[in-house]
Amino acid sequence: IAVLLLKAPSAGLELATIPLFYALTSVTYALSSWWAGYTADKRGHRKTLLYGYGCLLLSYLALFFVDGPVVIALGFLLYGLFSGLTDGIHRSYAGKITEETGRGRTYGWLNGINGIGLLIAGLGGGILWQLWSPTAALVFGALAIISGVIVFLSTQFKNS
Repeated sequence: IAVLLLKAPSAGLELATIPLFYALTSVTYALSSWWAGYTADKRGHRKTLLYGYGCLLLSYLALFFVDGPVVIALGFLLYGLFSGLTDGIHRSYAGKITEETGRGRTYGWLNGINGIGLLIAGLGGGILWQLWSPTAALVFGALAIISGVIVFLSTQFKNS
């Protein structure tokens, strides 16, 4: 979300309007989470996670190719969908592929790795943005998403 926040002022948005866009992300996240759980039950956890990462990639691509308030709003909306389609599903999927006796440790690792990933993404995106350009930050973010999806697609767990 750091890239979205950095992109908003350069798209002509007033700093005071950014919380409204962040609220759009939160509302989209809240409204899409129940649908994500339903989709995971019907189509599978892996497909639902892929839908979520597709939304994240689309948000980065939208910001890369177009500038303006409508695209920024679309980026925040897609980010909310990404969160709704992945946050709870990650936890559910982790529980599904883990033995019962190790689930607490698995959830701890999942949340710890997510936190470290968010820190790296935020710092890395900000550094790339400042040292090179917004384009560099967006391209690196898109490549990281694509790399993560490739790794995810190359894995298979016994209970998945």
